[in-house]
Amino acid sequence: MEKEKAKRLENAIDSILTILPTLTELEWKRIVSVIDHLYSLKAAKVQLDGSDINLLKRNFDTEFFGNQLQCEAKQIAQALQSALESTLKRK
Repeated sequence: MEKEKAKRLENAIDSILTILPTLTELEWKRIVSVIDHLYSLKAAKVQLDGSDINLLKRNFDTEFFGNQLQCEAKQIAQALQSALESTLKRK
């Protein structure tokens, strides 16, 4: 079990490190804020599930595109969604 957890975390970290260089500090903080908010709503859950990923996508869309922000932000949100989905599938 611990090896599975270590591998899952390694994959998650690799996904984040792939995306991180493309983000500004403000973009990263906004992304973390959206994710933290969802975790706080699901405080009793240990992990986010597939329906939560859909909610995250909607929240990212609202956060980044509700005010007609740059097209780059949408690509970042899509990359993060893909990375999160991949990480959830590996568990």
